Amino acid sequence: MQLRMWSYDIAREQSPTFDFLKRLADTSLEGGFNALGLYLEHRYQYRSLPQLAGIGAVTSEMVAELRAYRPELSIIPMMNVLGHCEGMIYTEGLQEYACERFAGMQADPTSPAFQSTCSAMIRDVLADFDASVIHLGGDETWQLGHGTA
Repeated sequence: MQLRMWSYDIAREQSPTFDFLKRLADTSLEGGFNALGLYLEHRYQYRSLPQLAGIGAVTSEMVAELRAYRPELSIIPMMNVLGHCEGMIYTEGLQEYACERFAGMQADPTSPAFQSTCSAMIRDVLADFDASVIHLGGDETWQLGHGTA
């Protein structure tokens, strides 16, 4: 498969409607792309972490509708599993995943609870997106080795 993709960042407190996602899909195909990456972070409604998704987060139903609307376009999930987890680690009840308490944006990769949650989130995304590609970002992990919260 020759991948020709661009990505849209919904993580920066975006609340895209389904009509907006349809326009992104149409624009992608009109521009000669065969894939659209959706950068999720905490703006996706993970079934395993319902408390994480705020109002207007993209849902599995929206992804299914988008896939049905433009089946020729691959919708690729882009999620972070270490850095850029501030949406998660500052959510009530999930602070235990932070690498450092009240600092930064990184989850603690040595935490068994985080490992389990991260695995569940990945399973959620794999169940909702049928793309042959998934992006699991591990960038900007400057807090590695700083201990746990």
